[in-house]
Amino acid sequence: MLMGEKCVLRPIMESDVPRLVELVNSPEVRKYLRMVFPINDVREREWVERLYKGYPSEIVFGIVPKNEEEIIGTTGLHAIDWVNRDAVFGIAIWDAR
Repeated sequence: MLMGEKCVLRPIMESDVPRLVELVNSPEVRKYLRMVFPINDVREREWVERLYKGYPSEIVFGIVPKNEEEIIGTTGLHAIDWVNRDAVFGIAIWDAR
């Protein structure tokens, strides 16, 4: 966990899946992502499970306001190339509160 003044970066958890599905399926959010089609709980749960199996190709954290439980966004490294030390940084804050 990484703690800042206003928020905490923590691992994505299975309990985040319903919120992630709700947020990612929002047309306002999806237009900025590489996703064309809506997702469901099954696909999102598979993605969360892949985050913690084997040699990661992405490292993602949930963004959570301090003293709260529900994620308001995600941030992390995607398409990690461990040999060439290259990755794509992404951040999405869906609920600015």
